[in-house]
Amino acid sequence: MNSRLQIIMDLIDRLLSQIIIVVFVAILTLCLYVVYDAVCIHNETKVIEGAAELVENTPDDQRISELKQTNSDIVAWITLDDTEINYPITQTNNNQFYLTHDYKKDYSIAGSIFADYRSKLTSDDYSVIYGHNMNGNSMFGTINRYSEGDYFSKHSSGKIYLEDGRSYYTQVLAYAIVEDSQNPLYDLENNKNGSNDTILEVVNSSAINKNAPANIPNTLVLLSTCYQHSSQRSVLLLGYNR
Repeated sequence: MNSRLQIIMDLIDRLLSQIIIVVFVAILTLCLYVVYDAVCIHNETKVIEGAAELVENTPDDQRISELKQTNSDIVAWITLDDTEINYPITQTNNNQFYLTHDYKKDYSIAGSIFADYRSKLTSDDYSVIYGHNMNGNSMFGTINRYSEGDYFSKHSSGKIYLEDGRSYYTQVLAYAIVEDSQNPLYDLENNKNGSNDTILEVVNSSAINKNAPANIPNTLVLLSTCYQHSSQRSVLLLGYNR
């Protein structure tokens, strides 16, 4: 009897030891991921600061042409006043490359801020710009803060610089959480030429916060990022008059 009890106790001890090891490895893995994520964010911040330094003393109408010497895929720059959003915008012939590459085309887990390959920022009435929802509010992580009414009202202006040398002051029109699948917001072909009423209707129907300007701007830009770990997306609708 004692022998049988001892065997059971030994089995329990081994099982507990294995559980402790598994828990320890899981905690260590999580800690390493957190450190890795923090390092990636830090490195990405340094890279973007380098881009900002390149154009620090450059006239507005030469900002993008200056950056194109680094990467010809840079087509614009976007900034939202008093937020972390202050980035060059890249664009290529697909929506995958800049998910994992920075504005210099180097591999980066944070990717770049990039325009949908179907958008023509210098001429379309409606465009879509993507960015990762990164920790620390980098890239488009800041967008989710617009769910807070006070933050929304205090960070409603910005500026977009285009590759043709023009720049425009932008107004934040709405923040919403939308379904990603088959959403008309991402139907660029049907919306890019004067279909702004459709875009406004879709965003406003899901809006958590919105502005109601007396005159709706004639050009709309949708900033789009992931919402948590779901199929939904956080979007921030900007407007300006071209």
